[in-house]
Amino acid sequence: MELFTCLTRYINANISTFSDNQLSLHICTHRGKFSFSLHSLKSKQLLALVHYEIHSLAESFNFILSQICEQEELLSFDYGKISYSVEDFKSSLIPTRFYTKESAESYLKLLYPLSEQEVLFKEELTKTKAYCISAISLSYQKAIETHFPKATFVSIYKQLIDNGQILIKSKKQVVHQAFIHLRKNHFDILVFEYNELRFINTYPCRSNNDLLYFSLLLLNKLKIDLGALHLYLSGYVEGINALEILENQVLNIEYCQAPPTKHISENVNFSTYFTLIDLAE
Repeated sequence: MELFTCLTRYINANISTFSDNQLSLHICTHRGKFSFSLHSLKSKQLLALVHYEIHSLAESFNFILSQICEQEELLSFDYGKISYSVEDFKSSLIPTRFYTKESAESYLKLLYPLSEQEVLFKEELTKTKAYCISAISLSYQKAIETHFPKATFVSIYKQLIDNGQILIKSKKQVVHQAFIHLRKNHFDILVFEYNELRFINTYPCRSNNDLLYFSLLLLNKLKIDLGALHLYLSGYVEGINALEILENQVLNIEYCQAPPTKHISENVNFSTYFTLIDLAE
């Protein structure tokens, strides 16, 4: 049995015109998947997007990653910037004025069960005036940073918040805008009010009913007019059609579109691209 299979492989012919230090590599992984993308540091143009499905979960992630790196030529170069995200994560926000290292760990422990096999990361969100605190598997961190010593961690929450703040600028007159991002068995929801982040959280998404129940429960608790709300969708959960489920509840609903300053090939599904890359970088 093969350890992994390449499911998607998009390579822009213009990639050969860039030097290694002009490119940024972003890696995204969870227990059954390894994906990476390459884009220009200057223009943000997408130049490569590759997805691997991991078949053998009995092997260590470090071993599987070493095998992928041996096979994948695009991972053998020293790029100008390297970052990574982990889709199996635990994250929350803490206002800057309340943050200390001890309080961050204690707060996250109140929300999630943490173990010694997890490592915590802190990211400052200057526009939100908060820190994003995330916990990921230590095995992921060690494996990725062993093979990519320059790699820095970027949480999914930070990517969603940064991307959300870019996209809402085009509709400044809208009071409430929200984002639902689907990923394996979960969805993340962000709510902006007058262009300021009001709420972010993660909910289970194992069925259509989960998505409908938790999203509407939250929006109703926040007393948001669904007729005036503008809702963006991104990401993917197998068997869940978010647009079909929610379009009868929310009048203004659409899948995320790339900001006009970004360059995304027509051959690449944007919801996949949005999952992988911090467009606000």
